[in-house]
Amino acid sequence: GLEGVEGLSGIPGTVGASVVQNIGAYGQEVSQSVTSVEVWDRKTKSTMELQKDALNFGYRTSLLKKSMYSSVGVPADSYFPTPRYVVLSVTFCLKHNSTGIVSHSQLANALHVELGERMQTAAIRREVLRVRASKGMLEDASRYDKLWMRGTKCAEGVEFALRLQSEDYVTGEFLEGDNIYSDRHSCGSFFMNPILSTSEADTLPEDAPKFDAIMQDGSHGIKTSAAWLIDHAGFHKGFRLIENGKPSPAGLSSLHTLALTNRNNASCDDIANLAKTIIRGVQSKFGVTLIPEPVVINISIN
Repeated sequence: GLEGVEGLSGIPGTVGASVVQNIGAYGQEVSQSVTSVEVWDRKTKSTMELQKDALNFGYRTSLLKKSMYSSVGVPADSYFPTPRYVVLSVTFCLKHNSTGIVSHSQLANALHVELGERMQTAAIRREVLRVRASKGMLEDASRYDKLWMRGTKCAEGVEFALRLQSEDYVTGEFLEGDNIYSDRHSCGSFFMNPILSTSEADTLPEDAPKFDAIMQDGSHGIKTSAAWLIDHAGFHKGFRLIENGKPSPAGLSSLHTLALTNRNNASCDDIANLAKTIIRGVQSKFGVTLIPEPVVINISIN
């Protein structure tokens, strides 16, 4: 009976991390439902409550995430790779409503309704989980059987996730030796959707996705699709580098172009080399530099 976060269903992670990253999917961002965040300030060594306006939420960023950096892309020696602020609790304000707005075209198509229509939030949540499963963008619930993961999630939650996985798992393409769930072995969408100036966006092909957006300086910009750029630069679902005559153990998901996956015991270098290749390929083809969404530690992928 609550509305506000149904579009975020199935995103792996924690509540604390959700506000650092300002996670979003299917027409919703967590910032739309957050009123305040209680934090421990590592600088002043005190607790404080940050109201929504002070959190400076933006596209996949916040005051919390920005505190890891001294300037854009430059780690702050004092805090990186974690924020200055440690999230202690998050206060949400959800609406008492059994229906929600279908605010994403892909979701509307899947539900066979018009964009902007209202539907039962339970139905929206279920469809979000189904669509995410079809892209391999749910966690591999079998990982909770591993010794280092036991106890990190309540037993009821693990049971539900395993049941959902058995019902909805979509088997993509994989090679001999790949883990059968390898399309889920990623850290989600690896690249953010670029927000370009209007002049930069004008250089893209006419059929490239383009949506109105706000630049970091507050000016008008155009958001395009990182997945579209990657695919049209020649990196299709399932793409892998060939190393010493063999496919790399890291590759694009066979279900979703934005996910860089560990197919079979991939190393950090394997993932980094794949990311570098994609970044350079998109830059060469379209003149757009893709920015990674995960925090990258002690490696260079530029």
